[in-house]
Amino acid sequence: MRKQIVAGNWKMNNDLDASKSLVKKVIKKLNEHKAFSYIIPEEYDGLNFNVETQSRVLTKLASVNPGLAVTVMVPNSLGPGELLQHYGTDNQKKQYLPKLSTKPSRTFRLYQSKN
Repeated sequence: MRKQIVAGNWKMNNDLDASKSLVKKVIKKLNEHKAFSYIIPEEYDGLNFNVETQSRVLTKLASVNPGLAVTVMVPNSLGPGELLQHYGTDNQKKQYLPKLSTKPSRTFRLYQSKN
């Protein structure tokens, strides 16, 4: 299975939040490339990247836009995919991991303080 890396030829500026439609397009493209499944095993439709590969991809994404890298990094490290792999039942893994590989969970969000 060939694993594709996102962000190779993207031309983006650092103003992602200026346009909601741009953000939606970016998230859609990330979903298409399974950018939220780096830690999910292939048997659950994930990419199963090792730590070095994840680091290289996130470095490339951060060189395009740091916010983009964080958007991909959080579901691949702090999200429910990690918890399900370690603590989920087989049925939970079969039900939820394939969905998480193409769509990030909306149950986990980071907020920045205005201070």
